[in-house]
Amino acid sequence: MATKTAPLDLVEATASGDTTATLIALRDLLARTIADTGSAREIASLTRQFVDVLGELDGRKPAKPTKQSPMDELAEIRKARGNTGPRIKPRQMDDHGNTAVDKG
Repeated sequence: MATKTAPLDLVEATASGDTTATLIALRDLLARTIADTGSAREIASLTRQFVDVLGELDGRKPAKPTKQSPMDELAEIRKARGNTGPRIKPRQMDDHGNTAVDKG
């Protein structure tokens, strides 16, 4: 009967020279860090790294990083926080494209 050994930490795995063990230790470290962090920015960055490590472990190419605009990044952060942004009413325009002013 095969016994399961305790997972190596990243330093031990790297020192062992076993690439697969190192990737597994890195995967586990990233998973713990993602679970423990509260920052949406960190979660996004760590998740990309996590996916790359999983791809390496599965023998696939690492996932291509996608370039995000600052607005997309902000939307992702707000979504992670549960905040979709301010609720602003669109401005009313008159027939000439000018902002209508409420004179009441």
